[in-house]
Amino acid sequence: MKKSQRIKPIKNLAEEQEKQAARALGQSRQLLVNCQLRLQELNEYRNDYVERFNAQGSMGMSGSRIQSFQTFISQLDSAIDRQKQLVSAAEDQCRVMQQDWNRRHMRTKALGKTVQRYETQEHKQQEKHAQREADDRVYVR
Repeated sequence: MKKSQRIKPIKNLAEEQEKQAARALGQSRQLLVNCQLRLQELNEYRNDYVERFNAQGSMGMSGSRIQSFQTFISQLDSAIDRQKQLVSAAEDQCRVMQQDWNRRHMRTKALGKTVQRYETQEHKQQEKHAQREADDRVYVR
């Protein structure tokens, strides 16, 4: 069996692993986008709530209403902090997935070049062999 044929299954496996890594990277990026959107929504909701409270507060408000507002803002701040942690974790995961895909992509490219080099060598050897046979036929006659 030719060298190029022996390496092709390895190259095919590397290509499949690269595709899987690309899918995982895509999912990781989508998770990051979703986390970032959720964080943005939480921040916007908090800002809107504070604006509404300030507008209502200028007309006067009871102490229990103020305390309720402060409790809710504190809960929103906690949710925002947790979401920031999720965004950070998703960013870290994206970096890891990107590195994994880069590593697999480089391996696939290297194996592709190796197969190509072997095929080129094999083609040259076939041409030499065919030329020798043609030369032998000319001298035999």
